[in-house]
Amino acid sequence: MSRDGRVHVDKPIENDIQGRTPFHVAAQYGYFKIIEILAKNKKVNIIREDKNKQTPLDLSRSHAHPKVEKYIAKLIKVKEMKFGGRNNRNDNLYKHEL
Repeated sequence: MSRDGRVHVDKPIENDIQGRTPFHVAAQYGYFKIIEILAKNKKVNIIREDKNKQTPLDLSRSHAHPKVEKYIAKLIKVKEMKFGGRNNRNDNLYKHEL
């Protein structure tokens, strides 16, 4: 996210002063289409925590966006099934690939 508040799809790993990425912000505000677009970028870490230890899934839940919540949960579930769960958690595994 740039200083002027715009989300740059080509730079999805930039974060704001709270440590939120554009993926976090889209989840918080329920921007489903943006979540879909960002999830297609291989650099997006779908379980990254911000400075408050909130993941995009946490934010979608706490701000009552069930469609976004279900989509992110599905992305995480697919990753866990593919790579054997979170016991050997490696955040790189959660960078989403479509």
